[in-house]
Amino acid sequence: FESVNLFFFFSSNPLMSEQKTTPTPPPDHERTAADLPNPKKQKTNNPTPTKPQTEKPNAAESNTKKPNPEAPLSTSPSSSSLHSSTQQPSTNPSTNPSTNPSTNSKQEMVNVGWLEALAIGDAFGSGLYHPDRKWVAQNVTFTEYVNRVEIKENDDSIWSNKGYAAGHYTDTTEMTVGVIKALQSKSAFTADLLLEKWRDLYDRRAGYGSIALVFTGQQTIEQVRNSQADRENPGNAPPMRAIPFGFIENNAKMSEMAVVNADCTHPHERCRSASLVIARAAKFMRHRSCEDAHEGIIAHCLTLTELDKATMQYLQAVDKLPGGPLTEADYVTLCSVQPTVSFPSGVLGLPSDAMRLAGCALWIVKHSATLFGVLKESIHFGGDVGTLAPVAMGLFALKYGGGQHGDCSLPKFLLEGLENREMLTELQSSFTPLDG
Repeated sequence: FESVNLFFFFSSNPLMSEQKTTPTPPPDHERTAADLPNPKKQKTNNPTPTKPQTEKPNAAESNTKKPNPEAPLSTSPSSSSLHSSTQQPSTNPSTNPSTNPSTNSKQEMVNVGWLEALAIGDAFGSGLYHPDRKWVAQNVTFTEYVNRVEIKENDDSIWSNKGYAAGHYTDTTEMTVGVIKALQSKSAFTADLLLEKWRDLYDRRAGYGSIALVFTGQQTIEQVRNSQADRENPGNAPPMRAIPFGFIENNAKMSEMAVVNADCTHPHERCRSASLVIARAAKFMRHRSCEDAHEGIIAHCLTLTELDKATMQYLQAVDKLPGGPLTEADYVTLCSVQPTVSFPSGVLGLPSDAMRLAGCALWIVKHSATLFGVLKESIHFGGDVGTLAPVAMGLFALKYGGGQHGDCSLPKFLLEGLENREMLTELQSSFTPLDG
């Protein structure tokens, strides 16, 4: 599941040794690659592909070719090529042309709700495949969806990424949809119910990690859970799919369900805390209006008594960081060692890590003024942007109409190029606050 060892999103040790008959995903997250849609959907050419994933590759993949951070971008047939700048722009939204609203004044803007925003962040970030922060600053213009995902046409395994195209979302969105369907169900909210809803939606979409092995009968859910339980920095699937719990009005029930979400696939104290933090942040934003300040979002989450010590100390440090241009020391505080040592390794950016995903998303929301600014700042972090962007965008969008409409800051191409947007819009409209 999202964080279950999503093959695409987590840094971790291999879930199991390499086998000739059973492919092994990286040990965490389900969600940073782009989605694997129906084979009938459009395919794209990928001259310089890189494989999407949300977790640290395991032994079975250690010999695969790693993406070249300097490789040119590949786009979908309907979009033009991106242009690389000769000098590196600042990653500060206020000074970087690509994040300055005035440079986008000629583009038609649209409103989107929280689930649409989440899916847009997922699709845009996943297509870049864990880019280095400096590479993003030099290459990404935010004028079109980008596709750098490797598609293995001659591979029938669950990791081939067949069918992926620019504008497709990944497991982050799909598992969030599963959580919504579970909450809308009249059945008791349990780990088994979540697994059932996720299995119903599973279609070999890109981004899935080890949970895909469970869905295809190659591994048990107990093996997936055990692989995460003993890790120091477990995968980020639980917080990645936790926003819907912010719609539970009863705080005790909200916390209880957020913990079930984590333990379903990642029974680890940091994953429980990260799931709780995103749920609490979602509720905080949902009860703000577009005129209300939201700078207190991290302080609000720090009132949670259930947080483990490491998460509490980390969020306290994040809350003290400035909102201006970040220094390299600031990025170390937010993302840990730079370049990353865990998946995606060797890049300047965010690793696949539950606690740090939550902290980086909250910092971005705290210091952003527009939804488009959230997208850009998320992508400029580098690393696991395919998970960071959807979580941060989904949270921020909740401030507008209870999450039903945005701030009209997103270029129209982001919504028009998003797959399954009608389904997402309908589900978003039908999902209303619950008593729990």
